Amino acid sequence: MAKDQNKKKELLEEEENTSKKASEEKDAENAEEIDASEISEEETDAKDFDEKDSEDKASEETDEEDSSETKKKNITPEATFDSPNGKSVHRPIVYLELALAIIALVFIIVAIVNYRKSHTEPAAPGVSGTDAATVTTGVPTSALPNGAQAPEIDNSKVAEMKPATPDIAAMNKLTEAECEANVADGTMIRMDCADGTYVYVRNFKDQEYLASHLVVTEADIDKMIKEEFLDVEKVPLPCDHEVAELGDIANIDYVGKKDGVAFDGGTANGYDLTLGSGQFIPGFEDGVAGMKIGETKDIPLTFPENYQSAELAGQEVIFTVTLNALKTEGYATELTDDIANHLSGGMCPTVQELKDYLKTNWLVVQKMEKFLMDDLYVDGVSTASVDEYYDLQVQQIMDMGETYGMSMEDLLSAQGYTMEDALNQIMSEAASAVRADVLYRAVLENELQPVTDDDITTLATQNGYGESVDEFIEQNGRDELILYLQRDKATAYLQELADKASMLSSDSGEEVDEVSDVSESDNAADSETAEEAPEKE
Repeated sequence: MAKDQNKKKELLEEEENTSKKASEEKDAENAEEIDASEISEEETDAKDFDEKDSEDKASEETDEEDSSETKKKNITPEATFDSPNGKSVHRPIVYLELALAIIALVFIIVAIVNYRKSHTEPAAPGVSGTDAATVTTGVPTSALPNGAQAPEIDNSKVAEMKPATPDIAAMNKLTEAECEANVADGTMIRMDCADGTYVYVRNFKDQEYLASHLVVTEADIDKMIKEEFLDVEKVPLPCDHEVAELGDIANIDYVGKKDGVAFDGGTANGYDLTLGSGQFIPGFEDGVAGMKIGETKDIPLTFPENYQSAELAGQEVIFTVTLNALKTEGYATELTDDIANHLSGGMCPTVQELKDYLKTNWLVVQKMEKFLMDDLYVDGVSTASVDEYYDLQVQQIMDMGETYGMSMEDLLSAQGYTMEDALNQIMSEAASAVRADVLYRAVLENELQPVTDDDITTLATQNGYGESVDEFIEQNGRDELILYLQRDKATAYLQELADKASMLSSDSGEEVDEVSDVSESDNAADSETAEEAPEKE
């Protein structure tokens, strides 16, 4: 359930940085930025506060220089769409099974952040205690002083504990004869790929048949809200008292002054601080405890001697704090606009907007994934494809751990996972991802235009490599880019089918236009040529 929650937050809140500058940062640093924005609202607020601190700016510049060694750009199989309030966010891919292939990396990111939080000193008000360079060894290995030796990391267990590779054919629920019978009655279709692989899949091209499997009821939405949000997600709730206590969430305004002058990064309004969390420097939260709602108070403090900003380290300051409101954290029994706004990270400010979002972008997606994958029959795939996918995921995790001087086992242990469980999960996800990839290719080869050099150029431009497409291809690999674009085109096409079928299932009295070929705009030249070609008999 926790993994679903992380995934949920990714879909609701994440906006990926695609500039060229970001492409030169380390995978681990990218991961931490993503995690900070997805997992903790307090850390998000803290990051905004932290960006005001001049010392942190200098640290960011140093990190950019260090990260020049690693330029590999991560490409994630996601498409963007507009939310109900017009904000651009990431849309889940149709195949949640394929999305599972990156969950292994997600929980490793969580492990890094949690590990760092437990091994660092609380920082200034509004700044989480996480220093950008402290995990186990104190600094990333790339930032070690000249001549310093990185700690020796033992990942020998990884190869020794590799699970048995699943047989893709054994994952098919139906026999080929049963699939052929379903093709005859129109409920399944067969699609062949140029490399000899082929699939049988439920007939997604029959809009009425598809629509009958994508019906979402109000009860479905209410059940999801209860099981996936209200029962598992703590939210700020009104307090029954007016005097702040440790454990309360205090909404405060504050101004920090040194020698009577406000210092940079020491001011915030409407900040939610959990008293007793240790997020602020020692003495601050204790000073807020005991205040009444509406009260303003001066809290004299001294910054720690080892504080990250040399200008403030060991200095005496005064924070003028106003307590605006008090909340407590707990489980809500019903959904309100305020809770909907909180759960969606501000993307859905009302209950109805959240329900509409969940229906279109969660429940319909889940039903589409079930429709496509439940009876999917895949043949002609070797176990080598699964091993390749597995090895890639494991290597990425090991690389991430080595960046911070940690073995894969230590990284997993920090989040409460055993090596055996994690490797079994990754292998299972690799097999599911390979099956989904065959379906992607089949859809692309049978229903759409193939990936072209123009598609790769467009992707390079979107990622800040418009003037250096060859460098973009070299860094990511042509085969990997083609695979990504195949997924992207296929999922866009299938998502459009799902959207239109969902409209049909919601209002069966309305006609739904046939889905447009998503490759049409991408391959205008090919379309013009096709119009001039003689019609097939």
